[in-house]
Amino acid sequence: MKIELQSKLEKKYPEILSKAYISCGDGWYHIIDILCHTIQGHLENINRNIKDDEEIFVCEAIQIKEKFGGLRFYVDSGDDHIWGAIEMAENLSEITCEVCGSTEYVGKTDGWITTICHKCYEEIEDTRKWNAI
Repeated sequence: MKIELQSKLEKKYPEILSKAYISCGDGWYHIIDILCHTIQGHLENINRNIKDDEEIFVCEAIQIKEKFGGLRFYVDSGDDHIWGAIEMAENLSEITCEVCGSTEYVGKTDGWITTICHKCYEEIEDTRKWNAI
């Protein structure tokens, strides 16, 4: 992911992403943004009624990456709500182009498994042909 997009996420969700290393395409930016927004809202809801002597509930992402053509979002702790949100985000990544974020004509490539739309695949293949010359 471009450093500008990663920085934008880190500024929006410092409690969740302060330790995270993000290694995936720009096309999944919105999935990660929505997932972090969901987790942050859930944490605020849970911690709203915490008494002074109680510990607040935290959830920090450790690593965010692409693996086998899908998003993987690893956290240090969570609950059923957070695990469900992560599972939904990971499932959405499997039908979303990792390069551009399109959900049209998305498939997986052979070899290094990547979730990519037909348009981005063609552009990458054209670039490879030119680089081989």
